[in-house]
Amino acid sequence: MSASLILRAGGSTWPVSLNESATAAELCAGLRFAYGGPLLTWGGMRYFSIGWKWGVEQPVREMQLGDLTYWDVGSSLCLFLGPTPLDHHHHHHHAPPFTAPSVVSLVGHVGGDLQALAALRPSAHVQLLAAPAPDAASRPA
Repeated sequence: MSASLILRAGGSTWPVSLNESATAAELCAGLRFAYGGPLLTWGGMRYFSIGWKWGVEQPVREMQLGDLTYWDVGSSLCLFLGPTPLDHHHHHHHAPPFTAPSVVSLVGHVGGDLQALAALRPSAHVQLLAAPAPDAASRPA
């Protein structure tokens, strides 16, 4: 069963849809508190530490725009918003797929205005939160 989360930074929010991987399930299980920290950059990749170590599940190296991955080397979540330094070196292009620094686990996708997310300054505080439950008044009877 996939889950929905919220990424919050710089006064804005972005919807996050998680896949059904064990890594995504572990991420949700740890969301009793929000994950958060300074946003770091590596070319078009944005990442932040989540403070736990999990193995790589179904390792991949090439990402699409908006992909959210878990990077075990940095114990971080990574957002792919543009080419990485490896893409400039190997592919000489600015379109997906984008190359991760090492193998990563795909855990979901970030939606919304990705240009605004890419424009956040390095070290901006970012949080990953559980999506709010639907309002009880809006549920069908």
